[in-house]
Amino acid sequence: AIEAGKNLLAQLRNQQESIRKEINELADKIVAQATILGTTVTKAFMSPVRLGKFEIVIIHEAPMVLIPAKHFTAGLSLNRVTISGDFRQLPPIVQSRHPIIQDEFGNDIFTIADVRDAFIEGQNKDHCATLELQYRMDKKICDLISEIGYGGRLVTATEQESIYFKDLNW
Repeated sequence: AIEAGKNLLAQLRNQQESIRKEINELADKIVAQATILGTTVTKAFMSPVRLGKFEIVIIHEAPMVLIPAKHFTAGLSLNRVTISGDFRQLPPIVQSRHPIIQDEFGNDIFTIADVRDAFIEGQNKDHCATLELQYRMDKKICDLISEIGYGGRLVTATEQESIYFKDLNW
């Protein structure tokens, strides 16, 4: 009975490996034929051979991405790179308190490119577009956030103004 169990286990492992190989081949085929491909920066960084090059690379939530990974991923583009995100949100996660490590990896792309400072001074960089009209949150919530984090520059689209919070005093 033990020998039969070992044989069955070996057969199952062989089947599992065969299925895993089929899945990888199918994934490679899908990636190769894809018109649009969404992935994380980490996946692009860890699997460049599998992913290959792209006409356009869009890096979203860019402030959280470590600069070397961002540069590497941008290098996968044949033509254009768009970097988007909100520098008021989370910076890259760096698991070191050493000042040199923090200086090299702890800053986000918008700080390095002086976008943050220009924004604080009420200016926009030529190569940047600033979201100033939002549609997702209620106007009163937006107004609070706008004053605290964006110098009053973020406003709510009139069609988003909600009846649900109309009578609340913030």
